[in-house]
Amino acid sequence: MSAPCGGCLEAARREAAADGAAEVGTHHQLIGLLHEGVAAAVLEELGVRAHAVRSAARELFPGGGGLPGERPPQESAEAREAVQRAAAIAQQAGRGDVGTEHLLAALALDHGSRARRVLSHLGVSIAAVKKGLDCYVGPGKRRRRKRGKVDLACSFCGKSQKQVKKLVAGPGTYICDECIDLCNEVLAEK
Repeated sequence: MSAPCGGCLEAARREAAADGAAEVGTHHQLIGLLHEGVAAAVLEELGVRAHAVRSAARELFPGGGGLPGERPPQESAEAREAVQRAAAIAQQAGRGDVGTEHLLAALALDHGSRARRVLSHLGVSIAAVKKGLDCYVGPGKRRRRKRGKVDLACSFCGKSQKQVKKLVAGPGTYICDECIDLCNEVLAEK
């Protein structure tokens, strides 16, 4: 099983270094998640922006203790545990890879994490985060066999071909018209 979202973890490390933090915390990981993947789309849909997360994190957890831009910090125990929980969530969902959605689920579901405290401080509903992630991290959301036939489903949201207007096939993957619309919205915002 691969480590989640190498790009988002590197972005978290840069955030922590810019803060002068001694360690990468889950609040830095949360900012990193805004850089790519499913988690970025879910958070963006909920109105979560990097500058707001950064500001709330600095308000809740002031004083990095180091000079901004110093050596890239190591992960805190809480951040390492979040990555391990993300791997467990991915495994429970039957996924061989750990995606940004799994890390966001791990951060949001941990009642004591700094990331969840930042989200709560910003007024983000954890229930809305869970709902946004449900089709990505819930078990059994992938294609299932029924009576010898394959019930095709979107590889991104898990909806069956009966629940959507159109399902486009790719090599070993499918995407529905609703996910295509979401992708177009995300791309149009950039």
